[in-house]
Amino acid sequence: MISARALWRIFVMPLYVMLAGVVFSLAMTRTAGSIIGGLAPLAPWALLAAAVLAALLVVGSILRVRRRLRHMRRSIRRSRRRVARRADAWTAPEADWAEHGHR
Repeated sequence: MISARALWRIFVMPLYVMLAGVVFSLAMTRTAGSIIGGLAPLAPWALLAAAVLAALLVVGSILRVRRRLRHMRRSIRRSRRRVARRADAWTAPEADWAEHGHR
């Protein structure tokens, strides 16, 4: 099962970034006719930057989850191999006594 933290990173965080980009873009468009009116033409770029950042967040989160799952699977395989090696290396005490001719 995927953790709540991973779901937050994959879905909610990019939505917040997009929402911030939309709000910032709308604020920039409303500057037309004011002293900082030169920012109004840059509004679409702010929205584009927010979309690119949100996409990077989603891709990075998915890659992180995949890497974590790969490491977990590898550690499970290693532990199973370790248990199998211990089981293979174990010899019954009777077998040791029988080899040396003791009864």
